[in-house]
Amino acid sequence: MLIKINSINKTDNKTIEKIAAELTGGKIAILPTSTIYGLSCIYNSSKAVERIYEIKQRKKDLPFIVLISKPEHINLLTEEKNKTADRLINKYWLSKKPEPLTLVFKKNKDLNNFITGSKDT
Repeated sequence: MLIKINSINKTDNKTIEKIAAELTGGKIAILPTSTIYGLSCIYNSSKAVERIYEIKQRKKDLPFIVLISKPEHINLLTEEKNKTADRLINKYWLSKKPEPLTLVFKKNKDLNNFITGSKDT
């Protein structure tokens, strides 16, 4: 199914729900973020992640960026969130005007290696 959106800020809930259903079903989407367009999938879908590696002809030892929608989702990815990360999250994500923020953590021991390119972050 092809669903075209031009701006994440101008997308209605029905369209977002359709995209979420496709992603949950193991599909891949090309989605805009505040900074880039990216190939997207559910992070723990090995089939979808494998397909992105194929599409991009990406080496398997190159990790992916994992985007999250809520700060508490960090706990699914790492066990090492600290006070500095909390301060940055509060300043950039939980403020009245959220801004993009990239954080790098050591991976949770339960996080599949296919996401991190077998690296520890």
